[in-house]
Amino acid sequence: MGAKDKIGYTGFMSEEKLRELLVTPGFVNAPAFEAAAKEARERGQDIEDFLVEKDLIKDEQLGQLVAGSFQMPFANLHEEKIDDRLLNLVPELVARTHGVILFGRDEKGVKAGVRNPSDVDIIHLLEKRIGEPLFLYYVTKRGFLDALSHYRVGLKNEFTKIVEKLKDPGLSREARDGVTVTIVDMLLRYGYESKASDIHIEPHMKTMAVRFRIDGVMHDVLEIQKGLLELILTRIKILARMRTDEHRAAQDGRLEFEADGEKVDVRVSVVPVTEGENVVMRLLSAKSRQYSLTDLGLSDRDYDRAMRTMRNPHGMILVTGPTGSGKTTTIYAMLKVLNTREVHIATIEDPVEYDIEGVSQIQVNPRTNLTFAKGL
Repeated sequence: MGAKDKIGYTGFMSEEKLRELLVTPGFVNAPAFEAAAKEARERGQDIEDFLVEKDLIKDEQLGQLVAGSFQMPFANLHEEKIDDRLLNLVPELVARTHGVILFGRDEKGVKAGVRNPSDVDIIHLLEKRIGEPLFLYYVTKRGFLDALSHYRVGLKNEFTKIVEKLKDPGLSREARDGVTVTIVDMLLRYGYESKASDIHIEPHMKTMAVRFRIDGVMHDVLEIQKGLLELILTRIKILARMRTDEHRAAQDGRLEFEADGEKVDVRVSVVPVTEGENVVMRLLSAKSRQYSLTDLGLSDRDYDRAMRTMRNPHGMILVTGPTGSGKTTTIYAMLKVLNTREVHIATIEDPVEYDIEGVSQIQVNPRTNLTFAKGL
């Protein structure tokens, strides 16, 4: 969990309380806890986040232990179906600032996830606003941040409103350019919020399709009138520093945008096809780096095997799979486990997708004869 994942209220448990909760019963051994606490302080990071990031404890297990210490139930928001109607009863700004989110209802009443069970004032305020009692569940920071993404308005609704502006015959050229900028920004932002690894813009005979690759699976997101393709394509090429007058050759470029306080790098590929030019934008977000091995869905047996193999002093691990299947995410999760002050790690990458503090990363460059073989 990166330092840029900001919410108004993060950790409320002191280091001493966490030590009592985790070390004394034996969930985390003392030397590992002290080392993690020290490094978290040096990085200015929440110790809860750091313990999970270093695979010292699972996020769900930590949440259950904290909830138990407050004698309240725990809710894993990753597995809950968020009720959007209830969710929007609390403005996003209030939810983010106070660390509270309404996510469902049962026969007892409205279920509220809270980051700080001691904040009784906001609970009373919300009960007054809603007009019924709330049943509180403790939620982890990771689950809470994921749940906040449900506040976003659907892309289709936003896009429909924007396209209506382009139908105005009296719209000036400057205003039209401004609308195009908004459309591209919206596609990038919505892709980021949807945790898409890639955004595809595919031209067809009369329309163009926007599709997101999420967890390795392509999803149809939007169908746009083909007349907007040239406007959108030109804007993307300008951002990625490509030639706007080139339509017959493939081009590659990079751009950057900011979302939720973090900078997101985007690799852009434009390839000519029979119906125009096909665009693929790969989003390289810090969100992909926050996953630890315990978050990747490995069985207990495979997790133990991976940890055991990584500890070997020599050998090779092959990570294979199709585009978007999680190869880079898996490798970076492994590197996080191995990246300690006692060792030096060097990587050879093409391209370097994420900067890892403490790791010597080599970018392949055939023009200077710096190949994978030369790097080795």
